Amino acid sequence: TQSLTPASFTITAVDRLGNRLHGGFLKYDVRMSSPEMIESLGGPLRGTVEDNFDGSYRVSMPLTFPGTHSVTATCKQAVNAR
Repeated sequence: TQSLTPASFTITAVDRLGNRLHGGFLKYDVRMSSPEMIESLGGPLRGTVEDNFDGSYRVSMPLTFPGTHSVTATCKQAVNAR
């Protein structure tokens, strides 16, 4: 059995001028897939997104299959934005 290390990365949210968007009002949907995942699981895996409240979001992805994976991150909504 091969042990796989979870993947993690950081998303940094910025406005059109490059300023960080602070305040924790963004929600992200992060998904990872590979042909092996689609065949075995029937679809992509969702990542866990943790808001750092500094304009950055820490994403953790469980790795269940070795190999090359495709990751998509979508900003789904802004909540309590003023």
